[in-house]
Amino acid sequence: MRSSWLTVVPIALFCGCAGTPPGNPAALPAQSDASIGSDHLGVTPLNAPASVFPGIVSTEPTGIRAKLIAAVITLRDGRTVGGLYDRATQTWRHVGYPSAASTAAYGPESIPGGYRVAGSFTYPRQKNAIGFVYDSVTKRYVTLEVPSPLVCAPVACTTYTIAHSVYGGRGHYRVVGDYAYAIESPPSQWRPFLYDSVTKTLATIDIPKSVSTTAHGLWVDGNVVTVAGGYTDSSGVHGYVRDLGSGKLLTYDYPGATTTRFEGITGSDGRGNYALAGDYTLPHDAAVYGFYVQIFNWKAWPPIVIGRLSANSIDGHDVVGVYHPGGKVSGFITTIPIQDPP
Repeated sequence: MRSSWLTVVPIALFCGCAGTPPGNPAALPAQSDASIGSDHLGVTPLNAPASVFPGIVSTEPTGIRAKLIAAVITLRDGRTVGGLYDRATQTWRHVGYPSAASTAAYGPESIPGGYRVAGSFTYPRQKNAIGFVYDSVTKRYVTLEVPSPLVCAPVACTTYTIAHSVYGGRGHYRVVGDYAYAIESPPSQWRPFLYDSVTKTLATIDIPKSVSTTAHGLWVDGNVVTVAGGYTDSSGVHGYVRDLGSGKLLTYDYPGATTTRFEGITGSDGRGNYALAGDYTLPHDAAVYGFYVQIFNWKAWPPIVIGRLSANSIDGHDVVGVYHPGGKVSGFITTIPIQDPP
């Protein structure tokens, strides 16, 4: 796939069988007994149980698709493991890359006979992240890693590749995520990518005049591939939605916000019609606020504020993310009410 906004780059691609596949599910429901403050739009806590994840400190839901919710589980020793919650059976299971020090699960999807999940992992004594896609039917991992560029020579670069969202069917799927290079410290400038499982190519997604861009949301409707995320330019941080086929681009700033980012996207009756979840910050306010906005015919409706929290992903009208009741970290799920046209 080549265009003025997509550039194919080399990628280190490896396939392998899972040394230890994600664990068997445990039939335990999400926790949902905590009280909710008045500054939240009816969110319900969503946290994995310690009986499934011994030493758990926090649950951070990162992705939702139909009945599946992916999460990053932080343990007492500082490591993270991936978690996958099935809303239909109310069961949790582990997602962990073999021999990894830490694993993060970001984007789930159901496929015939099982599921697929995208995420990233780090090896012991290494700082960089490597992306992956796991298929529970074949029990195989595909790793995604952008090689160090020649511009870093003679100094070696550290590469970071994070797979955020996966979308497709049994034989063909696509993945969006971010990659970056760094020499001494964690990267501050990112570029988004789109990976195609059939062509096995990775293409970067370019936003005009941006210095750093991320892609967290992916929606595929037939041959229409749409991504959503955030980008930084000389005027600040903005949200965007891009149709990768036509190149149509919508940029968005939450009214009065200093920063805006889209974290997830879902389709809403045809090309150019979407529902999105994202975050924004306000001047002189360190808090992060989650919001929901509908786009019809590439025009944004008035947004709905979910609360003082981080909205990480959306499917239909369901949004998942993280908030901090009583100063603690908690996952949540909420359903956005039906919105009348403006």
